[in-house]
Amino acid sequence: MFGQVIAKELHKEQERICRELGNKCRLAYSLINQASVLVRVGNQTKHALALADEAYRLAAENGYVALAKQIEGIRAMIRESRR
Repeated sequence: MFGQVIAKELHKEQERICRELGNKCRLAYSLINQASVLVRVGNQTKHALALADEAYRLAAENGYVALAKQIEGIRAMIRESRR
């Protein structure tokens, strides 16, 4: 669990850097990775789904088709875990 908490913090730092640099592809990766950690560590599915939705929007709007498909699968798993 400690390792996942560190991972969460590192993904947050990656998010900050990607936003600063305007790197939307890596930002989408960071957001979906954060969402995955939230589901595993704290079962924070509402927040995780919000991050996954933003990641999907970034990927889809910027033409990262393969990434958007991967994220869509993760979003579906998050939605399913909310039930």
